Amino acid sequence: MTGSRDSIESLARHFLDVLREGDRGQIKALALTREEFEKFIYPALPASQPGSGLSADFLYNQSLLRSLGGLQKVMAWHARRKYEFRGIRFQDGVKEYKGFTIHKSAMLSIEDERGNVREVQLFDGVLEMDGEFKIYGFNLD
Repeated sequence: MTGSRDSIESLARHFLDVLREGDRGQIKALALTREEFEKFIYPALPASQPGSGLSADFLYNQSLLRSLGGLQKVMAWHARRKYEFRGIRFQDGVKEYKGFTIHKSAMLSIEDERGNVREVQLFDGVLEMDGEFKIYGFNLD
């Protein structure tokens, strides 16, 4: 997968580095692409079954709209801030699918410029597949 990392921690650290630079394009490159969704994710979803009436394109576009809204908030509130990674947990656990795992509701423990440590949600979840990790999206609602 393009833009993937070899561990959740590496992905989170790299995300914080790119967020510090304020480069929206690089941040988006860390997330699941349309092609990856269509090839890997959609076939494993119940919505992919015949008769559901929900195409991969429709589901991806719905997710993308929510994700772009979340990314806009993240950029407005956190871009160009110097955060140090202290840890990550997933408050909604993991969901196993055939061929991949979604780690849900990522909460990053960060230390800000003043030394304050806190938990923030800067992306929604992490996709794990074949030892690679990518941001699943920025849906923060």
